[in-house]
Amino acid sequence: MDVQGTGGLSFIAGSKTSETALNKTNKQLGKVLDQLATARRINAASDDAAGAGIAEQLTSQVRGFKQASQNISDASAALDIAQGAGGEIADLLHRQQQLAVQAASDGTTDDERTSLNTEYQAFSDEISRIAEVTGYNQQSVANGTRLAAGSSQVQVGPDDGNTIPLPPVNFALIGKTQQATSIGTVSEAQAAVGTIAQALATVNQQISDLGAAIDQLGFAGDNLSTAITNSQAAESVDRDEDLATGLADLTRQQIMQEGAMRTFSRYNEITQNHILGLLQ
Repeated sequence: MDVQGTGGLSFIAGSKTSETALNKTNKQLGKVLDQLATARRINAASDDAAGAGIAEQLTSQVRGFKQASQNISDASAALDIAQGAGGEIADLLHRQQQLAVQAASDGTTDDERTSLNTEYQAFSDEISRIAEVTGYNQQSVANGTRLAAGSSQVQVGPDDGNTIPLPPVNFALIGKTQQATSIGTVSEAQAAVGTIAQALATVNQQISDLGAAIDQLGFAGDNLSTAITNSQAAESVDRDEDLATGLADLTRQQIMQEGAMRTFSRYNEITQNHILGLLQ
């Protein structure tokens, strides 16, 4: 009788063991199915704690890269606008130069010189106006303040100190200088010729500085694009599910589940028969 009792306990213990194995297999099979359904190897930190930490770090890094890329686009747009304003002002200065050279000639009559000066002054006012109203996102970019002050920085990466400075741009000063000149007389026109030459040199230098800054931002943007692509690829390798591996795991877990179910069913059958035999 004791032997039979011991055998019964053995069968029950075996049944519990097979049930535990079946539950474990079902859990693993569910995990594999989740991975295939989401195309991700890591759906929760419990799937791979170390891998999940690395993947989250890469995700954060990619987001930082993308925001930095947007910062570069915004800054480049602002500089493009300032550069365009500089080109317009340079055209106005060239026209003023023509007027001044004409007015400086003794062959020009006083009446003609007066008309030339009226046009000249209008161009000076337009230079000042362009410098003051040119802006981006409600910030000045051409009058020496805000983004044009020379103290602005563009964050071009997710790390501290990863910045590019924006150059100073002050076309408003040129406008004020030009408004103080005149070509109403020969001597004034001759003086204006020299002033305009200096103004053109200043404008051209600032346009050149803007172009260099735009190029630098462009290189930084290209580097970020590469970094984003590489980081996303690394995250995908770490987080995403390999289809071939996933299907192989699915097949293995299904086979293990089928075997565990058969074993569990067989232990239950044997246990029931053993108990019935004891009752007879």
